[in-house]
Amino acid sequence: MAAHPSMATTQSHSLSSTEAFGRPGDVLARLDAMDPEAPLVAFGQTPFWDEPLKSLFAAHTRRRILVGIHDLDYFSRVHSPLPGPRWQLIGRNDAAWRDPWIAAGEISALLGAEVWPSRPRLLEAGVQLDRMFSGRSAQGHMARATEGWGWRGIVENVPRPAVICDLPAASALPAIEELLQWGFAETERLLSEAEARHSARALGHELIGEARQFVQARPAASVADLYSELLRRMYQLLLGEIPANVEFIGTRDLLRFNRRTAGLPRFRFVSHFLDPRHAQASRAAYEEAAKETARSAPPDSGEGSLPFEVYVPGRGRGELRLQPDRLLIATEPPVEVRLKTPVQSVEQLAEVLEGAAGAELSLVGKALALPPMLNGEFVMTLMESGSAYMPRTQRMLAHMARAGVPVRVRPLLRLRLRSWDSLGECKGGLRLPEHLEQAFGVKTLSTAEFARGWRRAVRGQEKLIQRLRRVNTPCDLAELLGREEHEAWFRRLEQCRRAQQALLEVQRQADQLRHEALDMQIKEDETLLEVRQLENKRGTLSRELLRPLKRRLADAEAGVVAEDMRKLREEHARAEGLGRALLMALESKQAERKNWRKRRAALVARLRTLERCGKAGRARRVLATMERLAGRVRLRLARHAILAADSLPHADLRPAAWWFPALDPAGAWFARVRRSARARLEPLLNEEGPDAAVHQG
Repeated sequence: MAAHPSMATTQSHSLSSTEAFGRPGDVLARLDAMDPEAPLVAFGQTPFWDEPLKSLFAAHTRRRILVGIHDLDYFSRVHSPLPGPRWQLIGRNDAAWRDPWIAAGEISALLGAEVWPSRPRLLEAGVQLDRMFSGRSAQGHMARATEGWGWRGIVENVPRPAVICDLPAASALPAIEELLQWGFAETERLLSEAEARHSARALGHELIGEARQFVQARPAASVADLYSELLRRMYQLLLGEIPANVEFIGTRDLLRFNRRTAGLPRFRFVSHFLDPRHAQASRAAYEEAAKETARSAPPDSGEGSLPFEVYVPGRGRGELRLQPDRLLIATEPPVEVRLKTPVQSVEQLAEVLEGAAGAELSLVGKALALPPMLNGEFVMTLMESGSAYMPRTQRMLAHMARAGVPVRVRPLLRLRLRSWDSLGECKGGLRLPEHLEQAFGVKTLSTAEFARGWRRAVRGQEKLIQRLRRVNTPCDLAELLGREEHEAWFRRLEQCRRAQQALLEVQRQADQLRHEALDMQIKEDETLLEVRQLENKRGTLSRELLRPLKRRLADAEAGVVAEDMRKLREEHARAEGLGRALLMALESKQAERKNWRKRRAALVARLRTLERCGKAGRARRVLATMERLAGRVRLRLARHAILAADSLPHADLRPAAWWFPALDPAGAWFARVRRSARARLEPLLNEEGPDAAVHQG
């Protein structure tokens, strides 16, 4: 395969897997030396998150930058229907709201992020929710305990999800308005100064008004059309104008696939899965990387499935399945083509698809396959920590390269922001939510104080999570609490100490009763042994003496001299006397055993009364209450610590772009973020060996 012209100059350059951050201008200058022609691309599913912040690259380069909405993605997906209406605004938790996948309709209030205290994360702090909650109400308690803060997303609660470019904006507009209202209202509540609250409220009303006007003017527009318009608006809010080198385009248009476009470099990666020389190795590499996550490989994948999907106007998006004699697009309804010859090139694929579904269809890679598609022609820009699936994409490409597949991809361009360090430029004050109040130790603070202290607060909460894991008793918990809570806790601990002393006294009394009961049990057992010995003697006497004598007397009634009869009767009388003596002894021992049993039962009853009622019962209730209280306090501390430790770093790297004009219309905060921003090049293919630089291209 011939090298693309813009790649020819890059073969002498290689990237390490640990590229350092530098100023965006310096990093882009290095990229110019490696590959001066390739445009930058930046695509996201929504304008309400961090996507518009990639605009700051525009001031550091003259190369083309293609930006837009990834309108071939699904708006949202639910694995199983949620109770309730079609459109729902939900948060995140480790219960009912864990599984829905939300792409296009999400928003974070200031300081918020899409993180939540999951059960495994809480377990790191020693919180075992399964032991705390049980019964019918367990699911509700679990949802509240693991609910995130400061994030909401729209779920289209339907069995078959809509692609963003097909979803009518008029249908989704009420949910989008509700989403924006929630995000701006939550942000407004965090601001302590009236001017800042007014600024946030005004921007929220402005964006909602523009969305309404757009839909009224274009009632047939899609959510993709609406989002593209709002993305332009966000660029204007941040930069003041749309830079001359920025072009807006959606992925539906960028990835339109037909006979005319099939030769574009963006579709070169597809050829590796069609060419008989490399198809098997390429598919094996994808499957190996995709099996690490259930969401990378849809459960409905069938025979001959490829890591690409086809968008067909009027039918939506469906997986591409290719066999030697058959091509299938798994849309609804599906598109099926019988092949005369196997499809073994991109050009053949385009001819078959265009003949079956027209020239307006689009070909898009699944999560792992989309970056190498785009980076065959462009340089994909990502926020630092963005696209969690990227390591799997890199592993897939490494597998392909090691198998001899001639993979050529450009590096990624990563952007690193310092949002919270720069917040001091935005003058004002914050009213902290509960979890951040715990982290900072105050309810309100200035933005400058927040900027100076947020890293220390995060470190403190991470340490708290580790310390909570070592908490085993309420006394251990009291050690962790601040001075304001110490007094109340030590009063509870004093109650606990008295309860424990009461239980110890009860325990001593109970132990004495147990010893007495055990003695009586021993005596009862000894008496039982004597009873059985007497019963055995009576049995032996009856079998061996009384019964034989009775038979001899009966046989001797006639024909026996008087003297012999007298002796038999005397012997029988002595045997009967011995039997009566044994019976009296047996009855006496049985009565004695009954007495021991009765006395032991009385002691057991006293023991039960002592352990279950009165002082012991009150003491146990005190201790049980203390344990429940300690569990709730541990959960609260752990929940807040996790929210603070996880959400602040996440939001620092990927803030919502609208936060900046909402809090600081003058632009000082965003200007500081632009000055402090850093970038780096990240190899998408980091193959070891002498050919690595060539493959990286």
